[in-house]
Amino acid sequence: MNTPLWKRVVAATGRSLSILVLTTTLAAVTGLAVGRFCFDLRYEPILTGSMAPNLATGTLIALEKLDPRDVATGETIAFQPPKPYGEPGGAPVIHRVYSLTKSPDGTTVMTTKGDANPAPDPWKIDLESGTYRAPVFQVPYAGGVITWIRSLGPFGTAALITGLLITWLSVRALRRSGEPVGSDPHRGAAA
Repeated sequence: MNTPLWKRVVAATGRSLSILVLTTTLAAVTGLAVGRFCFDLRYEPILTGSMAPNLATGTLIALEKLDPRDVATGETIAFQPPKPYGEPGGAPVIHRVYSLTKSPDGTTVMTTKGDANPAPDPWKIDLESGTYRAPVFQVPYAGGVITWIRSLGPFGTAALITGLLITWLSVRALRRSGEPVGSDPHRGAAA
């Protein structure tokens, strides 16, 4: 029995889209891993609108190490805010350097501000006391996905990956069997 042309076209389109999505996902994950392990990039989602419109909420931003001597007024940087505003190891703040001033003891003090905020941040940071990163590139909307996956925790993420893998393998097995989904191969057989 010949399969109608439209069914073959739909099946071929579905296969092509599946391959495209899988290839794109694999390329993106590989690119992120290479950036992380070969170039020491860090990836952070933009969680608030404080840097809008330049960095929209939900954007994923790649950050490279920045020497404190290279920090300049007007530059966007990622940093840990001082206590009590932030905790070591917590999410970094990504804001613009508002001003750099010399204190009486000769240290450089940095003030930062979010582009969308009406006033500078409440903290002053000794420039030599922190670790800084500068944006390299951004991927719109990808930060929302990363934030959601992080919210699942390790077991939730493992369950999500396992479920997706089982679903993919099941659909693949059904396609290879040639049986329509939901059909009973024993129906109509002699008893």
